[in-house]
Amino acid sequence: MIINFDQTPEEFYRLSENALGKGEWVKALQYCEKALDGKRSAEYRLSLAEIFLKMGRYREAMDAALLAIAQGSDRKPEAFDVMAKATTATGKLYDSLFYVMGKAQMEGDDDTLDAMDEVMDDLMGSFSEPPKNKPNLFLVGKKEKKNLSREMDKAMFFFSSEQYEKAKEAALSIPEESDLFEDAQDIVLRAEARLGDLVSASETAKKQLERDPKNGFALYVLIELCGEKEFVSYLPNVGDDPSDLYFAIEAADFAKEREIETSLADRLLKASPYSPEAYFVAAGAYLNAKQKEKSLSILKTMFSIYKKYPSSLLLKQWSRFDKTDLMFGGTMPERVENALYGFAKKGLKTPDDFTALFVSDREFRAAIRLLFEEGREEVVNKVCALLEEIDSPKIRRAFEEMLISTFIDHAVKREILCKLLLKKHRGKLYLAPSAVLVKVDCRKPARYDLYPEALKIAYAEVLSFTTCMFDFRCVKELSSLTEEVFDRGVSIEKEDPTVVSAALAEIIISENDLPFTQRVGMAGSIVRTFFDLGKAQSAKKDRLVAKLRSTF
Repeated sequence: MIINFDQTPEEFYRLSENALGKGEWVKALQYCEKALDGKRSAEYRLSLAEIFLKMGRYREAMDAALLAIAQGSDRKPEAFDVMAKATTATGKLYDSLFYVMGKAQMEGDDDTLDAMDEVMDDLMGSFSEPPKNKPNLFLVGKKEKKNLSREMDKAMFFFSSEQYEKAKEAALSIPEESDLFEDAQDIVLRAEARLGDLVSASETAKKQLERDPKNGFALYVLIELCGEKEFVSYLPNVGDDPSDLYFAIEAADFAKEREIETSLADRLLKASPYSPEAYFVAAGAYLNAKQKEKSLSILKTMFSIYKKYPSSLLLKQWSRFDKTDLMFGGTMPERVENALYGFAKKGLKTPDDFTALFVSDREFRAAIRLLFEEGREEVVNKVCALLEEIDSPKIRRAFEEMLISTFIDHAVKREILCKLLLKKHRGKLYLAPSAVLVKVDCRKPARYDLYPEALKIAYAEVLSFTTCMFDFRCVKELSSLTEEVFDRGVSIEKEDPTVVSAALAEIIISENDLPFTQRVGMAGSIVRTFFDLGKAQSAKKDRLVAKLRSTF
């Protein structure tokens, strides 16, 4: 039981460490959160990262470790160790190598070398048979797999930008002997499903099942999208990966196989005991099976270990469901999300209203954070607009910390970063565009005061776009690239800031060796997609690009 009387942060931290030593993860987490409420030290954040790591909450372990580093912690080796373990556990082995190497440079001790050996063993184990010549592991992703990796990058980019035909074409270029083949086939299947080409999707899914009878997404496509219910018998034996279980639960729900659905939900909770998405899906499965009390009990268990959710608000809304068959894949149901939106919307009137509620109401803060993570566009746009007017350091700090969260979508991070850059003229902002912490310099260019207003806005938009868009290895060059191009733009006549931003972004990414840009026209495609340009704006952008290039 958590002690309720007042204690110092140091005492709560000691209790947390004691619980951690006993393997009582939930209790350790609760004590550590209480310690952090009183003192936001890097030491406590690192302890929180260790607890999340033990619980299998790897993204949150990354967030806590990154925040510890952002505080200027002198315990970077410990933070790098946490991040290496978290990225290894999620299959990001090259990211893991980066962190292990960083730790090795700072310490060079036996533990670090052992961790490096473990990661290398994992990498070598990814080969179906030992290669004759041991590869240079630091070149695998850059040279030997460069072309195929680039095709996969293209496939994923096209899919995320809803260009499904191009995504399928790029994914089909990955040969069967490549270790990227299964991932590529997954993109092919998803693209066919989005295109509504169910004949091809059925064929692709059946071939996937021949190679892997436990593939949950393939079963989902066949049962729910293609209506081939003869594959229902495969569902009980689906794989233990949470993704496979999520899609299998949706397929079982579609087929009204309630016993299979709840059985899969139980497996999901065992596979992901500290994942909020798993609890929502499992609660929905039991609600569909008309076991409402069991459904609410699952949510209460989640709220006991996952404090950022506004529990009373969500439980109240969940209990009002008067029908079953909740269709959702790993996120909360739309009606519950709408309740969050309605609750948050009350405080989105003026900067003062928002500031007062954000500072005083924990459930309001939790609702805002969740809606950011869910990508609720109305809330994101409204809050980002308010950020330009809010002067509260506490709120600005909270949104700076959101930039480090690995939960927040890149597009949302880009919006937050842009607003903070417009207001902040010194120091640094810390951002995690992937699993790597990046320092974004808030220093303005030497000629910034001469910039027209549209160009000032464009500077923040372009720097935030390029920082969030590209690999961390490019980030060190981005500020200088941005300033170099913006020197050309000082003479720009009054123009829509979005058009100016898009034009300058296109010049930067087309004239430099950045990812995705080696193919003619790719820079323009990226810019049109991410700056959401209409036909008229695109034409203006093209004219401005030509003008700026001619003056260089």
